[in-house]
Amino acid sequence: MNIDNVKSLISDISNRKFQIIKGKVRYKFTDKILQDPRYKDLRELLDDVYIKQGYGIKYLIKTYNFDITFPSFRHLIIFLPDIELHSDRIATDALRKQRSINSKKQYKEKRGWFKPGVQESIKHRSDARGVQGYYWNESKQKYVWLRSSWEYSYARWLNKQHINWDVECRAYRLKDNHLYRPDFFIFDDNNNLVKIVEIKGYWKRDEYKPKLLNEDLNIDVIIIDNIKPYQEKKDLETWKNIRKLKLNK
Repeated sequence: MNIDNVKSLISDISNRKFQIIKGKVRYKFTDKILQDPRYKDLRELLDDVYIKQGYGIKYLIKTYNFDITFPSFRHLIIFLPDIELHSDRIATDALRKQRSINSKKQYKEKRGWFKPGVQESIKHRSDARGVQGYYWNESKQKYVWLRSSWEYSYARWLNKQHINWDVECRAYRLKDNHLYRPDFFIFDDNNNLVKIVEIKGYWKRDEYKPKLLNEDLNIDVIIIDNIKPYQEKKDLETWKNIRKLKLNK
């Protein structure tokens, strides 16, 4: 594989040398790209790094310093034969590895998510629809991260009932190959999992996931879409106050 050939072909694609414009319509000649002698090298790279190893488009652009934008490269792959785009919802082993490396580098350099003040400003904002924050789990004797006032109401109810519980402690691979990490895990006194609970509030997307998981497990997987049985009148107000600091146990 000649990487210089790949770079020059990518540059030509980015500069629209395989396109013509008639009026307001832009025509892209994918067949001309396929017939270009440099395409053999591009395809060899994609087969190895993108398909076999599982790295993504951003990785390719950064690693090989390609002169092309992410949308343009993605659009190119869509029209190439026998190449399937990586799913936005499923991370390959290579992507997970690369994200871990990037995360550790950001942590060391105090950049991005790890820049001083960034996490606190997000965790403590009061205007977020989800009203996220920390809450003390009595059964596990630890703080957990809750993503909404509904989750707080249910967690408070679990504590009050002296139920053994945890949040998002495991992910499952569903039949459609999507990963699913449920909200609440309910255990018996011996820490055996006995029930999984998904909280569905204002946003009800992906309701099929608990149903698919329920088909695979020998325990109940339920959806709570009405929080009133678990809610007290001042739950939202209380949650906005205590979530900002790791306070009341």
